Amino acid sequence: MKNRALLIIIGLILLCCCLIVITGAAVYPIIRSRSNRLSGGFPNPNQPAIHPPESAATHQPSSEPMDGGIGDPTLKGDVWNSILDLERERGCNDVISTAIDVVQQPNVKGIWAEDWSADVCGNVTVFEITFTPDPKGGTNYDIRQK
Repeated sequence: MKNRALLIIIGLILLCCCLIVITGAAVYPIIRSRSNRLSGGFPNPNQPAIHPPESAATHQPSSEPMDGGIGDPTLKGDVWNSILDLERERGCNDVISTAIDVVQQPNVKGIWAEDWSADVCGNVTVFEITFTPDPKGGTNYDIRQK
């Protein structure tokens, strides 16, 4: 009788452990997907370093991109800071976001493209941004001036 009760207890413990593992395996992809969306994208290592926007004491460019596009606010902020850095390197500190248009919806690999228009030192400039999901999480991006 003692052996039977012990076997039943061990069986229940093993059953609970199996249920926990199966539930964890089923829920993990959902948690990871939400975590990736919340963490935003990671900049492309080939892009210039990201620096905070200029202070209000200098001629301050637009500190935020326009509304629109598919990326979350963190990814959009990373792309915008890269554009600002690129234009600073070219000698322009007067950059104002004017529009973001999705030109290619995400394909089966999740890659999409957007045109980011900006007033760059008085000239209308369009940047084509290609977004590529990173298998390790986040999103890489590539900036090309049209």
